Amino acid sequence: MSQFFNQMVITCDRDDKMQFAGIEQKFKRPMMIHSAGAGDSIRIAPPVTMMFQSTVQKREKNAAYAQAKREGYAVCGEEVKAPIALCQFYRFQKELTEKEPFVITVDTTRKATEVAELRTTKYMTSLEQAERIKFGTDELVEGMKRAICANMYARKASAYTLKMLEEQIEQSAKDSLYCFIHTRKSKAKVVLTSPGTNYKYQFSIRRQEYTDLLKESMEEVVAVVKRYIVHHPYWTRKKCKLILSGELYISEDAIHILEEELEEVDELYGYKLLHYKPKEAAVLGGTLICKKLLIDYGNYEIGGEICCASEKMGAIRNLNQTQREVYYKLLDVLLTGKEKFQMDDIEVLPYESINMLKKDFPQTELLLEYTTSSYTDKLFVTLHYKDKGRELLKEVECVADKILKECVREDLSDEEVFENIYNYICKHYRYQTEKDSEGNYPPYSYNITALLKSGVCKGYSLILVYLLGKNQIPVSYIVGNAGTSAFNGESLHAWNLLESTTGDVTHVDLTWDLGNTHVKKFQYHGDVAMQARTHFWQKSEYPACSI
Repeated sequence: MSQFFNQMVITCDRDDKMQFAGIEQKFKRPMMIHSAGAGDSIRIAPPVTMMFQSTVQKREKNAAYAQAKREGYAVCGEEVKAPIALCQFYRFQKELTEKEPFVITVDTTRKATEVAELRTTKYMTSLEQAERIKFGTDELVEGMKRAICANMYARKASAYTLKMLEEQIEQSAKDSLYCFIHTRKSKAKVVLTSPGTNYKYQFSIRRQEYTDLLKESMEEVVAVVKRYIVHHPYWTRKKCKLILSGELYISEDAIHILEEELEEVDELYGYKLLHYKPKEAAVLGGTLICKKLLIDYGNYEIGGEICCASEKMGAIRNLNQTQREVYYKLLDVLLTGKEKFQMDDIEVLPYESINMLKKDFPQTELLLEYTTSSYTDKLFVTLHYKDKGRELLKEVECVADKILKECVREDLSDEEVFENIYNYICKHYRYQTEKDSEGNYPPYSYNITALLKSGVCKGYSLILVYLLGKNQIPVSYIVGNAGTSAFNGESLHAWNLLESTTGDVTHVDLTWDLGNTHVKKFQYHGDVAMQARTHFWQKSEYPACSI
């Protein structure tokens, strides 16, 4: 099934790969694009708009255009400024209004951080000033490299050895940074193999080392934000909105550092922090600007289903970079119906990626029976599909399309879409009560085929992931215990964590709200409130709750 987009925006300065977004034509809403079989159709599409920071240097802009040209993209002459795009994104999410007209954006890419001050009115957004700070995630990679080298020297490694291991150290530094940004692990494991002797150096970088490095590196960013808040004549009368953008702010560490350093300013002047979809917000806002300005070079037909996992909320956050590549390769193979694919790294088996994939895209559970691996000179993975799996998925998609048609509109924020879907399920579905002769619930109760009849907690939690995923609303599937006084292995239960449009993460339990058509008792709760409602889980395995 194809989907159609227009107002396509791409950006090259965020990370090593381009980001794509466009206005999906069915519901007229902005969406990121990562699609099975989509690459070729994008490359032959009409011209797209480029987005940059307002303080981007000319050589960086030229490099971005050259990269787009090398990869076969037709680029129009229009450009979008990232600070204004961020404001447009939060206008769409109804977090910015004319009553709170003053905005500061902090946008961190690989090479630099831009701090910008903007003023918004009902009809327009104007960029008042912006500063470019030489702090980006590349600087953090350098800090990780220094930490790795210090550990190597402590293990009596020579300068010659470090020179021989230069490439491995570089990759390990990137992997360590990725671990700290995308997971809640307390340590990042480093393994370096000395060429020739095959001697392995093994040690760990502690998260505290990362947070110390991050705090030191962000000092100039904090200083500029403070100055913008304190010196503006209007801050004493109206709170400002502080918007964080960039992959760095997926991690709560960077957010907590800013909150701690700005605590005194907050008490005197006040501000509200916004960090929803930090990696994607700018490019999504860019598509909304193109829509507003009627910048349209035609429709783009994207082959396959649009699938884009949330790196903050999705189970993909538990995978390292190599496993993530396998994850997306598996997704592409599953959605296009291929039966075999080649593994680039023979030491990485696909099973962990498959488990995480099923949590982020529950529809894959209906398709995949099991996998087998074979090795000749290369490692191949063969996928074995369930009989009539695609026919069953089509039935589920018909029901899902009916629900989304009733719940999703062009003028709704992501949070309003969530509310509509949540309320629809609460109103129209009930908990599965029928059991077989052995006292078991029917198999359909435990996956998204519960949409066709009814389900249990696992089924409804996966349904919420499935329906919200179709609208790219970040949500996590969480497993724990409920109805007991401790995490004691009894009364297994499933529910969800939701990222709100401010960026805060809260608990929602659709199953326990079934039938509550007016007052929802299990929405938007923090950890303490959820524990008071006898829900228990392993916190380290899931995104941190914000309240």
